[in-house]
Amino acid sequence: MTLARVLDGLLLLAILFLFFIPWGIWSLRRLARLNDETRRIASGRAGVKLGTGWGAFAKLVYERPEFRGEAIRVSEGTTWYSRFDAELNRPHPPLTLVGGSDRRPSKHYLEDIAAPILQRIRGLGEDWRIEVRDRRISVRIHEFLNPGRFAAFLDAAEALADALALPKTDGVEFLPSPDGASGLCQVCGLSFGGEAVACAVCGTRHHKECWEYLGRCSTYACKGTTFRS
Repeated sequence: MTLARVLDGLLLLAILFLFFIPWGIWSLRRLARLNDETRRIASGRAGVKLGTGWGAFAKLVYERPEFRGEAIRVSEGTTWYSRFDAELNRPHPPLTLVGGSDRRPSKHYLEDIAAPILQRIRGLGEDWRIEVRDRRISVRIHEFLNPGRFAAFLDAAEALADALALPKTDGVEFLPSPDGASGLCQVCGLSFGGEAVACAVCGTRHHKECWEYLGRCSTYACKGTTFRS
């Protein structure tokens, strides 16, 4: 190898080095700006916070009061790439149609009540997962999201959580109870000597501790998951 070839090689390396250093610095600064922008978006939403670290561009947590529910998991894609996760976590009422005698595939359940919202999530990435377990709903998408897409994901995830929180009572009519019919708790069969709560959907009374134990209304065909004092 001649000296001229060595010098040519060194010159080429120097040119590449001088090109990639500014490009690398620009890229890191741009990623930092994107991180700051997504943090500002998250800070404007109650209960939302981004994760830490340079790679946590769209990591967030959204919290609301506790719930009691059954576990479901729905996913599309390979869910292997996690550096740029975008996630919405928040407690959620139970999905009463998932489990028991009315069990049906989780994806069909979600498609039934929130198909347009799922399409919004699908439009942001091919690799996503929705979980409802451990008193929390989690919506995760494995995709790098710029601030605009990050905000769109957060809007869709919140809309999905709100849609799942609504009790489904289609085709069921709740009639007024006759006098004395609500004198006993339908869970334990005892009278209401202590604190009682009423189903927000049909108005059936329960002992508060019985409601908390069951996690939903005890009335047949009622999908109520929230109560009023």
